[in-house]
Amino acid sequence: MNNKLYKLMNWPEIEEIIYSDGDNPHRILGAHKVGNSLLIQTFQPDAKNVTVVTEENGKKYEMELADEAGFYAALVPVKEGTRYHYEITNERGENTDLYDPYFFEPLLDREDCIKFNSGIHYHIDNRLGAHPMKRDGIRGVNFAVWAPEASRVSVIGNFNNWDGRIHQMRRLEPTGIFEIFVPEVNVGDEYQFEIRIKSGLIYRRPDPYMLRCKDMSGEISIVSEIGIISWEDDDWITARKKYNKQESPLSICEMALDRIAEECALAGESTNYRNLAQYVCRHMKACGFNALELLPVMEHTEQHRYDVTGYFALKSAYGTAQDFMAFVNEMHKDGIRVILDFPVTFFQKTETGLACYDGSCLYEYTDPAKAMQPGTDRLIFDYGRKQVTNYLLSCALFWIENFHIDGLRLTDISKALYLDYDRKPGEWTPNIMVEMRIWKQLILSSIWFPWSTKWIPDF
Repeated sequence: MNNKLYKLMNWPEIEEIIYSDGDNPHRILGAHKVGNSLLIQTFQPDAKNVTVVTEENGKKYEMELADEAGFYAALVPVKEGTRYHYEITNERGENTDLYDPYFFEPLLDREDCIKFNSGIHYHIDNRLGAHPMKRDGIRGVNFAVWAPEASRVSVIGNFNNWDGRIHQMRRLEPTGIFEIFVPEVNVGDEYQFEIRIKSGLIYRRPDPYMLRCKDMSGEISIVSEIGIISWEDDDWITARKKYNKQESPLSICEMALDRIAEECALAGESTNYRNLAQYVCRHMKACGFNALELLPVMEHTEQHRYDVTGYFALKSAYGTAQDFMAFVNEMHKDGIRVILDFPVTFFQKTETGLACYDGSCLYEYTDPAKAMQPGTDRLIFDYGRKQVTNYLLSCALFWIENFHIDGLRLTDISKALYLDYDRKPGEWTPNIMVEMRIWKQLILSSIWFPWSTKWIPDF
C-alpha cells in the first residue's frame, strides 16, 4: 500500500467493519471526499481482487488490500458524487460486477422518524421492511428494521451467502431504525436480519413487515411486492360509506379458508383464492349471508391459525396478494362484505419471531405480570409503546386499503383492555389508564368498520 493511502486508513474503524461490531458502516465504507479525490473503501471478504470502475468514463482503478480479512481501499481522482461500481474476482477466478450499497443516502427522513416515535406514522410499512425500487437508476431493495437495543444489524440472504459481514446497516438516530439499500437484490430473494446484541450474541430474525415468508414458520422472509388488480367494486366502495350499522342488519358467516381449500382439494379443484371465491359465493348466497368473516388469512402456523407468523404476509399456499384481491373483488360484486379476524392481542414466543426481537422486550411487555398469557407460549403486545401500536395500526390500514377489506374483528379484545389474559384475581394489574386507547372505539364492539365510524386515534 502506498504511503499516502496508508496514512488515510482509520485502523480502529476498519477493525469495527471487519469484526462487524458497529452501527454506522457508512462512516467508513463507500466514497468519501479527500482533497480533490475520493477515498473509496469496501469490505469484500471473499474477493481476491477488487477494481473500481467509474461510470462516467469507464476508467478502472485497482484497489489495494488494506487488511487481509478483505478490506480494500483506493484513492480515486474523481469528483464527489461520481457513480462507480466494483469489479470483483473471487478465489475461484469468477468475476462479478457490484454496485456499492454504501453509495446511497438513507431513504427515511427526519419526519419519518419523528412520526414513528410518536406512533402516528400510519403507513410506516412503506418505509420499514423490504421495498424493491430503483435509486439513481440502479435497481435493488431498500431494507429497514426497528431494533433500538441492537449493537449491529445486517441484512443477510441468498444474495450474500447469508454472511452478516457483507451488508452491515446504518443506525438512524434517535429511532433505533437500521437501514441499507442493496443494489441488484430481486423480488423472490430470501432474507433475514442478523442482529448482534450488546452481550455479543447474534440472532437471526425475520422481517416484521415482510409481505411473504418461505414457509408457515415465518422464519425466512422473501422480498415481495403487493401488486394491484383492476378493481370492479367502485360502486360498492361508494355505497358502503352510507352504511348505517345500527339499522342495516348483518348476517355474518364465519369461515376458515383452510377448510374450504381442503374441500376443494379433495374434489380435485384449484385451491387458488380466485377459485375459492366462486365456492364461497355460492355457499353465502345459498345460506342467505351478506357478510363473510374470514379466520386469519395472514401466514400462520399449522397448529393454530391464530398464531400468526407474518402480520403483513398473506397465506401464500392459496395464491398471491393479487389473487386475494380478486377474491375480495368477487365478494363485493356479489354484495358480500368481507371481515378479517385480526389477532393483534398476542403473538408466539419463538426464537425466530417478534419475541425478544433485538435482545430486549421490544414488541412485548417487560413487566412479567403483563408479558405472557398463562399456560401458553404467547406474548402480549406492549400497547403502551408507541412504535408497537404504530406497527399494529399500519398493519390494520395495510389490509383495509390494499385489499378493500370492509371490517376487522379483533380477538380477545376484552382481555387486551383489562390486561388480565385469564389470570386469577391478584395475579394481574388492572388497566386503569386503558393503555389500548388507540383502539378505544372498539370497546363497545369487537368489529371495526373504519368506513362507518369517524375514527380519530387519540395519542
